[in-house]
Amino acid sequence: MIIKIIHSMTEVDANRWNNLHQDKSPFLRHEFLLALEQSGSVCTETGWQAHHLLVFDEDTLIAAMPLYLKSHSWGEYVFDQQWADAQSGMDYYPKWVNTIPFTPCSGQRILIQDNVDTALIIQRCIKTIKNISEHNNISSFHCLFPNTQQTNVLKKHLLLREGVQFQWFNKGYKDFDDYDVSTLLWTQN
Repeated sequence: MIIKIIHSMTEVDANRWNNLHQDKSPFLRHEFLLALEQSGSVCTETGWQAHHLLVFDEDTLIAAMPLYLKSHSWGEYVFDQQWADAQSGMDYYPKWVNTIPFTPCSGQRILIQDNVDTALIIQRCIKTIKNISEHNNISSFHCLFPNTQQTNVLKKHLLLREGVQFQWFNKGYKDFDDYDVSTLLWTQN
């Protein structure tokens, strides 16, 4: 198993990347991630330095992880600035973020070919990230909004920080006048 780091989606074949894509989210497609780069939304100047991990079995791409080195927390929808401020003398940035930039949607975060050892690939990716971090003074690794399956594997190797995500579902409202606040039910845990 060979792990390679690329700094742009132009360095990986779109078909090979997309063939790994299992949950069919448009946000993980090569075209979407490349568009973020080409628009200038994701670049060193905006604090999103691409360091995507590619995992090969000989010449065959068997896994990929969209990974960014961040110098701030903007565009993550996690709001960990207070955590960064509370580090008492330790640098919180730079940090690794495995996520889809500007997209707070849950889903797959590590693309893995069918019929390979998912746990082993995730373990090797985390080990690679830890090694790079130790040699480059990178504070931490964050995987944002992973699906349940990958969360279950990741929590065997990492600390899990959970939060609350509020979601709104349109129940047939055509405009604001259709929305009746008096019908909302508030529950308290």
